[in-house]
Amino acid sequence: MSRKLALLPVVVACALCLAAPAFGSEVSVGSPSETTPQNHQNEPAVAIDANHPSFAVAGWNEFADWAPCPQADAVQFGTCADPADDGVGGSAVAFSFDSGKSWIQPTYTGWTAADCDPTSACSAHEGPILTLPWYFENRLVSFGDPAVAVGPIPVVAAGGFFDGEGSTDLEKHRTHPGHFYPVLYVPQSAEVGVAPGLLRLKSALSDLGAISGIRKDRPDETPYRRWRVVTTVKAQVTLHLLWPFIGDVKREQARAVMRTIYAQPDLTRGNPAFGVAGSRYCLRGHDKWNARVRPFRGRGRNEEDPLNHFRQCMTCVREGAQARRNKKRRP
Repeated sequence: MSRKLALLPVVVACALCLAAPAFGSEVSVGSPSETTPQNHQNEPAVAIDANHPSFAVAGWNEFADWAPCPQADAVQFGTCADPADDGVGGSAVAFSFDSGKSWIQPTYTGWTAADCDPTSACSAHEGPILTLPWYFENRLVSFGDPAVAVGPIPVVAAGGFFDGEGSTDLEKHRTHPGHFYPVLYVPQSAEVGVAPGLLRLKSALSDLGAISGIRKDRPDETPYRRWRVVTTVKAQVTLHLLWPFIGDVKREQARAVMRTIYAQPDLTRGNPAFGVAGSRYCLRGHDKWNARVRPFRGRGRNEEDPLNHFRQCMTCVREGAQARRNKKRRP
């Protein structure tokens, strides 16, 4: 299967209304040409920015991150599909800034089997990829029926704004010592109200994140507000939107943070200090179901508290509050 998009020159030439003769340019420039199935591409799609016709984006099914065709599979089963390819993505994207004359196929980090030895068994692993990022880390696989579109220009401006003013950091989990969560952060001050840059950033990213109230770290510092994204899933989506428009420094910063997040075990729901979720008794043996500050009064269908078994032990709460009060009273 040819890896040059044969129909692309005609499509780009017509869409850009070029007077020059149709030209041919390779779009999947990062894909190897000599190895099967890594040299296979199909189902291309192209979109052009109507406001800036020199910019175009292409998407297609890409097999560059798959393992080289295993000899045993090819001989015995007549296929190059191999278990090593499980979880490896198959959707790629490329960008052109000169009306399709040349293309850039970005390299990201993700799940790949591209460096496997076709003569021996192999497993996929984290490494450089030519397909879309953030899918495997979120237990997804990119593949099938590509479609591309040129989004609003504010996304580009948001990327530049974040690249200059923002950061991706780790913060300690409040209830699980030793665990962290990702934070995308941009602070901005304004004489009155919210800084316009924060409003434009949030709007360009489809209202992801939240803008805080006025903050002041020290009395002699200028008050500011901050835009933040704090959950793993939202951080993944935000970085995916910003990625084409931020520089290497911010990319490496984000990679380091997300590597730490992905290396952590999944957390169980609930606060471990409350005891096992669904249990009647807390870790100190108190009866949580009958230790409420106020009795539950059902309204409508619920005659009993439907979340009673998830509640924090109120006896422990009262004992802790009493201990704090006693500590303050001591001379």
